[in-house]
Amino acid sequence: MTDVSRLYNASSSIPDYAEYFDRALSPFESIGLRVPFYLTSSLRKSQKQKGVSLAVNPNNVSFRSTKRITKKDTQGGSVFVHWTNRLGRNNDILQIEFTGQTGNLNLRRGGYKKGNPINELAGRIYKGVDWLKEKQAEAEAGGLAVGIEQAGSAKKMAGAYKLANFHNLHSLTREPVRDPLSGAPVYYYIVYSSPLFGNTMVTFIGHFDRPLEFTDSADPSPFNAQYSFGFTAQNSYPSFDLLYPVILANLGREFMNDLEDDR
Repeated sequence: MTDVSRLYNASSSIPDYAEYFDRALSPFESIGLRVPFYLTSSLRKSQKQKGVSLAVNPNNVSFRSTKRITKKDTQGGSVFVHWTNRLGRNNDILQIEFTGQTGNLNLRRGGYKKGNPINELAGRIYKGVDWLKEKQAEAEAGGLAVGIEQAGSAKKMAGAYKLANFHNLHSLTREPVRDPLSGAPVYYYIVYSSPLFGNTMVTFIGHFDRPLEFTDSADPSPFNAQYSFGFTAQNSYPSFDLLYPVILANLGREFMNDLEDDR
């Protein structure tokens, strides 16, 4: 298992994702690619099991981190105690909430059922086309980026794929926090790409504090379920405390605009 002792300092990195981060400086350089959220764990990686590339990214992601402050009232007035790390920061652990929709789970959408020779032949042809598109996407991405895929791939639009993908995510949020064989702690990773972070990808390291919750309702759409889950980020790469200078440096590599106020 990967040594996780380095996850608790500002300059930490994750060797398993070194190639993935090579893509971080320009994740959107090709309009033919989309960069979905990618979720996995140290347990899945040790078992060589794939993670989850969300077929439909969440609608809303909220970030919340309080300050570690204790207030004590004395005769002389209020005293505030700041509990800090070795860098003097008093930011508490980051809590992330995800809410979204599954997308169309109708099994008739994009599905090719077995049993009918014509349907099976058509299915094999379309699967072959999807395979070629994926290889094209890998070639455009330099073969480095886990989870980056061809935009608009027919396979990703199929209801059967989205349903399996949804339950894969559900399974991941309920998996062990300790390796049942080695007893080592299991760390979960969320590779996050968003216009909010510009051309910087952020990987959050931690655990799911709330497994996937979902609502199965026929109103308004029987084939589109709402879901949510919570994640506690014990650390991130780059560190959330140092996110500003990292984003500034990455933007500076891509743009000549003035990025800071000179006043």
